[in-house]
Amino acid sequence: MNCPNTALSPAILTVQLRVFEVKKAPTAADNGINCGAAPEIKITDRKPLASLVVNETFTANDFTVKVLEVSGDNGIFTGKGYVEVPFLANAKLAVSFNNVQINSSHQLIGGVVEAAYNKSWSDVVDF
Repeated sequence: MNCPNTALSPAILTVQLRVFEVKKAPTAADNGINCGAAPEIKITDRKPLASLVVNETFTANDFTVKVLEVSGDNGIFTGKGYVEVPFLANAKLAVSFNNVQINSSHQLIGGVVEAAYNKSWSDVVDF
């Protein structure tokens, strides 16, 4: 017996087989994540938050922002913090916010919370 397309002589190959069974592949829902579903955000409070301090939190959509730096008052705040992203194994993602409006229920009611990004970071695709 000759091996096709090789100059090798016949050999005996011994393989040990192992069988693994996956009963159920984990899903995002198993972790309380419902990808693609619009969150139910109910904002009825328009009263501005008097003050916001370091280590407090506020919600932006369905993310909780942990405040690390903050300035401002009477519902308008600028600062930095982080959110934990459940669908990324609760990775902490740095964020910043500039002149956002936060109500007395600690909900974002105006402005944008932006994820940190630097073009020099490796392993990050620049779209």
